[in-house]
Amino acid sequence: MPNRLRVGVVGVGHLGSRHAKIYAAMPGVALIAVCDVDAAKVQGLARKLRCRAVTDYRALHGVVDAVSLAVPTTLHAAI
Repeated sequence: MPNRLRVGVVGVGHLGSRHAKIYAAMPGVALIAVCDVDAAKVQGLARKLRCRAVTDYRALHGVVDAVSLAVPTTLHAAI
């Protein structure tokens, strides 16, 4: 589908993994990547959802149109 919204999810704990699964199933959306500091966790989810796994949120810059931030509130400003 042309012009799909390219999204990423930062933080793949309970809430973030739900966000990623929903994005992966949405028409008009392409889940490009999931990001988490836990490499094993993010790689497992990325394999399942067939997207890229990254451990540094800065790798998403210029690659996605939007991100879902699912990290502790205290980290929002820094990210």
